Amino acid sequence: MTVPRDRQRDFEKLMEGTTYALIGEVIAEPELIIRDGLGRDLVKEPFSGLKAAWKAPLSNL
Repeated sequence: MTVPRDRQRDFEKLMEGTTYALIGEVIAEPELIIRDGLGRDLVKEPFSGLKAAWKAPLSNL
């Protein structure tokens, strides 16, 4: 679910009493970045490469 940053508190209040977690955010750069708990980049890949890797096995179908 995508929640605009300015509505985050409203969403958290609505979800009170349930289990949920903030796992990421949408950024302007066309890349996937996964960071560890200290903010260090574990994965930083452009979407173009990820899309090509995802589509490669499907090209033979």
